[in-house]
Amino acid sequence: MVDILAVILKVIGRSQRLIRERRFREYLRVTFLGKDAATKGLIDELNKLLGSEQRYVLGVTYATAQRTEETVNATHEIANKVLNVIEDEKDRKTQAEDESRLRNILCATSAPAAVEDVFSDPPTHVSRQNHE
Repeated sequence: MVDILAVILKVIGRSQRLIRERRFREYLRVTFLGKDAATKGLIDELNKLLGSEQRYVLGVTYATAQRTEETVNATHEIANKVLNVIEDEKDRKTQAEDESRLRNILCATSAPAAVEDVFSDPPTHVSRQNHE
């Protein structure tokens, strides 16, 4: 960056000297048409430095974008895991609430004992008609 500024100052100094020594029209012709070797050399050096600076900025920008992408991907992964845990806990809570409500409803009647009897004991008698 400092090198670029130094070359720009050299170009300005050279331009100022050309304007003082020659007429302005001659300065424009020499400077912009590249007929002055010293000025052309300075402009070429400036272009080389600007190209180098541009490549550096592009490289830094690319590296920063890569790190940002990695961070975003990691954050996305963590967020998905957190959402899955939240969904699992929500499902467990809903299931526990449903079971609690069902028990409250069944406990208000004589149904819990009958339900437990039906599902806990295997049938003791099987009719012969079903097997034949």
